[in-house]
Amino acid sequence: MRMLSIGLALAFGGVMSADETKDEKKEAKKKPAVPVTLGEYELKVSGEWLKQNTKSPFRVLQWGIPTAEGDEKAPVCYISEFPGGVGSVDANVKRWEGEYEEKDGEAKKEKVSVEGVKITMVDVTGVFKDSMGRGPAAGGKVELRKGYRTLAAMIEPEGGEKVYTIKMVGPKKSVGAQRDDFVSMLKSMKKK
Repeated sequence: MRMLSIGLALAFGGVMSADETKDEKKEAKKKPAVPVTLGEYELKVSGEWLKQNTKSPFRVLQWGIPTAEGDEKAPVCYISEFPGGVGSVDANVKRWEGEYEEKDGEAKKEKVSVEGVKITMVDVTGVFKDSMGRGPAAGGKVELRKGYRTLAAMIEPEGGEKVYTIKMVGPKKSVGAQRDDFVSMLKSMKKK
């Protein structure tokens, strides 16, 4: 019996080591973060995200996000810039929540301060009202997408003339796989 226990422990330990090695290799292959400019600030964005041309006059930066296994559509992440503000934090949170036909529970909200900048992050999941990249307020045909997730943040630089929003939208699994990189990007903010 003791030999069986030792054998199982060694076999289990070997599996753990193999999994840890896979994770380490995956991490080692990950591309380094890329600095981007946002007004008078700099952020570091995941090197895995692919820069894209923006399709809206308010979007200053946009990326295609890697798709998790099993997801058909790739998420998109973009930063919008608004001179003179874009409404209160609560109004924006309400707008982001309103982009969902049905929500999977309450949206999760988190507030942080980085380099004197107030950041409010929101995490919403459910049935997303996709208006083919134009935003739900743009009108036109809307397609309901089940199992979607939005990570969004409102960035309010102290005394700044501009307010920024950062938003990632896509299938729940793919967006969830990028959550740590999204949060790291927000926390990397520093004055140039």
